[in-house]
Amino acid sequence: MTDRSQDPSARLKCLAEAASDFKVDQRIPIRRYFRSGQEMLKMAEVYRNEGNEEAAYVLYLKYMTLFVEKLKTHKDYPQIIPAEKKKVSSKVREVMGITENLKNTRKKRFESEHS
Repeated sequence: MTDRSQDPSARLKCLAEAASDFKVDQRIPIRRYFRSGQEMLKMAEVYRNEGNEEAAYVLYLKYMTLFVEKLKTHKDYPQIIPAEKKKVSSKVREVMGITENLKNTRKKRFESEHS
């Protein structure tokens, strides 16, 4: 997915940029984004279990970007009930820990490949 000759930090940055390179379409119902988020988590877990940490890392980052940053700009975001927002916020915190671990293992792998 990334160029092995690149500096390890640059490779991680490329992955993060790939994960955040999307826009929220106001015409798409916000509920569909919530369902897509659940599918992202399921797929990321499959990738992680299969040992494809890079793909899992990107999906987890994409999930966090969607729910921490991008969805708040959706016109229907204010209609989401507080309990749902709290549930997602809790999930985001859980995913942050997983993502941080994946980032550390990716960085170590990238450093060993680079040297």
